Amino acid sequence: MRYVEKLEGKNPRTQIIDADKIYHAILKDLWYRWSFWEILKREPREIKNLQELWELHKLRNRLVHELEEPKVNLKKNAENYKWVILAFLASVWK
Repeated sequence: MRYVEKLEGKNPRTQIIDADKIYHAILKDLWYRWSFWEILKREPREIKNLQELWELHKLRNRLVHELEEPKVNLKKNAENYKWVILAFLASVWK
């Protein structure tokens, strides 16, 4: 829960970028030592919604690397990323 609290009060763009960092930090806490992309390519069994996470990670990459804002609802995606993190935490720390 403390992870998601760090996202509160930020704009949606920043929330998505930070949520990606948070998810990667959680995976590092679970002994994954590669880049976030490399971890996702390995399809860890702990990640139940891998395709959804891939889409959010690709959105984060677009926000960071492209000059134009993507034509998506950033607020909705930022909220979705928070729920993806909470669901993952619930599944690995029962």
